[in-house]
Amino acid sequence: SVTTTSLLEMYPITKGGLSYEDPIETELMHPNISQFQINESDSRTGLKEMLRGSLRKDPDIINIAEIRERDVALLTFEYARGGRVMVSTVHVTEAIATYERLIDLGVGINALSSSKSILGILNQRLLKQLCSECMVDEILHNAGKVFKQNPEGCNVCVRGFVPGRLPVSELFIPTSKDFEFIGQSKILDAWRDDLLKRGFKTIALR
Repeated sequence: SVTTTSLLEMYPITKGGLSYEDPIETELMHPNISQFQINESDSRTGLKEMLRGSLRKDPDIINIAEIRERDVALLTFEYARGGRVMVSTVHVTEAIATYERLIDLGVGINALSSSKSILGILNQRLLKQLCSECMVDEILHNAGKVFKQNPEGCNVCVRGFVPGRLPVSELFIPTSKDFEFIGQSKILDAWRDDLLKRGFKTIALR
């Protein structure tokens, strides 16, 4: 939610929008983007219902807490085709798996293989911070030297970890080459191999 909030706060203040969240974890500091709490137990304030009525407010950008239902996925792409900037989250293990997940939710191949459908996908994890005083290194195939936890720790850490988290991310911006894979339904293995050959750093490598 922190990443999404930061992105929304960078949106031009001359434009406005809506953010549907469950729960609202961070107060959004943007003068023209309104936050709304989703309540699926109330037929009037469920995500689908609020999203269906959102165009009456003529938003430039709409943030959706998470896409996990067919109706929400289809509305998201319908609004995107209508010129709205749509921001949302999907639970997947890697960026390109987002396409497979959206297909499972009913979004068509033609919509996903359009150059204007998805502008970018950010996949991220927060890792524990290793102690720089006692961490150990190891050589891994395809990754070179990596550092690992020293479970014994030292006098400046707790079992090899220090406070704080380290963000590890992969930013996938689709190109015409990627649209070929989507259109042919080659969603993961062959596509991932091709990305690696083009120098893409997966979240596992990072």
